[in-house]
Amino acid sequence: MEESLRTFFQQDYPDFEIVFCVADTSDPTIRLIIALMREFPRVATRLHVGEAIAGANPKVCNMIPAYEIARHDLLLISDSNVRVWPTYLRELAACMNEDVGVVTAVVAGREGRGLGGRLEAAYLNTCVARWMWMAYAIGYPCVIGKTMLFRRSVMNRFGGLRNLAKYVAEDYMAGQAMHRLGYRVEVLREPVGQFIGRYSFTSFWNRHLRWGRIRRSQSPPGFLIEPLNYAFGSGLLGAWAFWQAFAIPFFPFLSVHLFVWAIGDALLIRRMEGSLSFTALAAWFLRELLALPHWLHMLSSNRILWRGHRLRILNGGLVQS
Repeated sequence: MEESLRTFFQQDYPDFEIVFCVADTSDPTIRLIIALMREFPRVATRLHVGEAIAGANPKVCNMIPAYEIARHDLLLISDSNVRVWPTYLRELAACMNEDVGVVTAVVAGREGRGLGGRLEAAYLNTCVARWMWMAYAIGYPCVIGKTMLFRRSVMNRFGGLRNLAKYVAEDYMAGQAMHRLGYRVEVLREPVGQFIGRYSFTSFWNRHLRWGRIRRSQSPPGFLIEPLNYAFGSGLLGAWAFWQAFAIPFFPFLSVHLFVWAIGDALLIRRMEGSLSFTALAAWFLRELLALPHWLHMLSSNRILWRGHRLRILNGGLVQS
């Protein structure tokens, strides 16, 4: 976390402030934040401890006080495991034209350790990145909260963060709201690195179980066609269709399909991570094998566990504790 947070203090930007949001006084991160504030005394920094109870979304409740006390109209929301480069703020601000409501970025999973960490990196660097670039290409508003730049004056037109606290995916709903107001969602050219670290398999499974159930509540048609974005899901369907229509043998078609898909995803992993290893390819293959069972598990319930809170997701992305 220290390495990640330090990159925000090192921004090459003329005038900015950093506001940290910590929900509880017992959080050990407070010591780290204070040490960084002392290390970079010229960077305007504030630490707010405590949350506003405005809805069931714990992340948004944690951020609301910072949203309300920040001294600039142009606000950036980011997570504590994001690592950025010195011109990050300049590049984001350059994208904020008059017709842009939110600037976001594709997330590159880096330094995943353990089975869960490697699966997380494989998922972020292929399936999630592909979906996000496709959504951007067709003009569909898709926002990821790890990089979310917007004007507070515009966000306030639909109730600000307080209004988003009733949704479990505040980033997605912010993009939808901006779209309804007539603004575009812009995606930064360079992917933003997320430090993954060590994940257990259970952590990976439950994290994306939550993501999947959120997507199902917000966009049921899109969720139902998600298996087409999986190598095995689309391969099995394609092999069956070509076998029925043209009598092309099932397994040779599937093998060629998987080989071509693997090449494409290998190039994407190399672009996102900056390198390609056998471990990354093995994690990709296992993730693809697990994708369909994972998707079926997402269908089985509308309940999630998030930050120690057991929540129920309602239609449209509303959340209920």
